[in-house]
Amino acid sequence: MRIHQDGNSLRDPREGPRRWIRRRADDDRRRAALDRPQARVNTARIVFVVVAVAVFILDRITKSIVAAQVPYGTEVSVAGRLVGITNVHNSGAAFGIAPAAAGIFLIASLVVAVALAVYVFRTVAGEWTYAMLGLIMGGTVGNGYERLVNGTVTDFINFHFWPVFNVADSAVTVGVVLLIASYALRKPTS
Repeated sequence: MRIHQDGNSLRDPREGPRRWIRRRADDDRRRAALDRPQARVNTARIVFVVVAVAVFILDRITKSIVAAQVPYGTEVSVAGRLVGITNVHNSGAAFGIAPAAAGIFLIASLVVAVALAVYVFRTVAGEWTYAMLGLIMGGTVGNGYERLVNGTVTDFINFHFWPVFNVADSAVTVGVVLLIASYALRKPTS
């Protein structure tokens, strides 16, 4: 490779300066266009991780507070007859579904967490989609962790007309409902 007097080895000596500048600018634009989607994907993945970690931490903190402040099996009224904090242990799924299948739900939590991680790091989606998946991941890991450590999950939010649940259950439910709604409302691309 020959270095020219101006010290630039990228320029072809047969090419005029204008053509070289134009070609260089086109190359820079192409590189910038390729970098933008990657930056967007990385931002979306960061959103996924931040939401998942925030849900997990909030779930752990609330369960710890309830375990320390509310005796097992008792209720503390929060908003009259509407809402109460009830410390109960649940060996089944969200909202007390299938209480005899604790081992199955532990395995299911692990499978869902691995599947979500693989999906997020192998596909491209927007921040909104990854935020919803982060809700699901945080809730799944929160309940899975407690099920692994304690064999049961602490539920404490009691609306009296609905089974007792926790922050992780809420996050999974909200994430799934919003994900389904976003896919149902998405405009078809032609």
